[in-house]
Amino acid sequence: SDPMRLQQAIYCLINVYIAVLATLKFQFAKTVAVALGIANMLTLPATRWIGPLLATVMGQDLLHWVPTIIDTTIKIIAVVVACSIQASSTSARSAAGWSSCRTF
Repeated sequence: SDPMRLQQAIYCLINVYIAVLATLKFQFAKTVAVALGIANMLTLPATRWIGPLLATVMGQDLLHWVPTIIDTTIKIIAVVVACSIQASSTSARSAAGWSSCRTF
């Protein structure tokens, strides 16, 4: 019945939506940064362990691709695992927040 009140409510909802998007983008960036940091620490040991085996499988003409394949694979796995953990953590916190909101 009051257009100004409706406009203000919509404005508040849009602000909340933008704040949630900004928070999620920041959390995603933080998660990816941590995952890539862990992947960088794991690359050298993995190259030492898996590199010789992969080099024999791939042959001499493709030997220069071995470190790149190992590095990329580790980074992809790290980002997938970190995003899965972050999603589980976020959903658990969201569920806990929702249950505490319902008690009021």
